[in-house]
Amino acid sequence: MTINFQIIYYLHWQDIEEGKISTCPDLLSILINTPDEEGHLATNEEIKDNMLTLLFAGYDSTNCTLSVVLKYLFLNPHCLHEVIKGIVHFTRFFFGNN
Repeated sequence: MTINFQIIYYLHWQDIEEGKISTCPDLLSILINTPDEEGHLATNEEIKDNMLTLLFAGYDSTNCTLSVVLKYLFLNPHCLHEVIKGIVHFTRFFFGNN
């Protein structure tokens, strides 16, 4: 199955223009519009490879990192308590005392 990212990008921008989604730059837009060192835009194959790499590498490394962090937090209750205090402070600062 061949994926044409230019079509996906076009449909994505239609949704932005219709106000259905945010106008913030997203990963697909950056991959499609950013030229390499020689000024060439990525091919569909390169975009697909980059998206898959980021998706799976990001998932795996995040999963591993969170597992290690949680392990050490639970092995060190005083650190866990400090993290919880920080989260409570952050939440109250940005969202109020509700």
